[in-house]
Amino acid sequence: MLKTITKLAIQIAAITCGLNAGQSSVEAQVTNEMSIVLPFTNWTSANKAAWLVDDVHYQGSLGTNGFGCALWMRNMPYDTSQQPPVCGVTVISQATNGALYWKRFPGSYLKVTLLDATGHAVIRTKEGQTYGVLANASELAQLTAKARDDWVSGRSRTPGFSSALPSPSFSIPALFTLDHAGVYTLKVQMQLVESMDPASDNAKLQITSLPEVVAHIQIRSTDDKQ
Repeated sequence: MLKTITKLAIQIAAITCGLNAGQSSVEAQVTNEMSIVLPFTNWTSANKAAWLVDDVHYQGSLGTNGFGCALWMRNMPYDTSQQPPVCGVTVISQATNGALYWKRFPGSYLKVTLLDATGHAVIRTKEGQTYGVLANASELAQLTAKARDDWVSGRSRTPGFSSALPSPSFSIPALFTLDHAGVYTLKVQMQLVESMDPASDNAKLQITSLPEVVAHIQIRSTDDKQ
């Protein structure tokens, strides 16, 4: 058991180092491929997972503002409501300014696109449609104002902002209608929505677009015997 824990700790440390290193390419590079396949122990659906991906980390480029994104493909859900495979999104940052970050309604600051091997967009599910377009400044102002009002009135425990950088995750089958295995192109773009004082009635938002991450992923059927 101690050897297993030590091995996992070394793998996690290697991944963390990869994140901190940063890369300059526009298209994501595959780094730190996991040597273990994580089981579906956290997914409580009565139906078995239909699809698999390689557990791989893709790191995108850094923008001129020092921010970028990394994708974490995995078969183990981040929470029990997610159907695998899932993708976690983390922000790479070389600097912080003490601002608070908008973390409610990931579809407002995260755009996800999936293309098949022919370059055609995969049909979105109802949930996937909420990740099709990034919210503009006016829409974000309305969303954050509503969240602030809910917080002030006691309907919500927070105004929707946090000092921690957002790290959303999503289920690929929940966002897209998958009907066959193959090589797909996953495109993810995030925008950071910051505020120095989100609790204020006159809170000003700073919106920062991060470089899009493009990852080529192999989606396999769980019925595949290979």
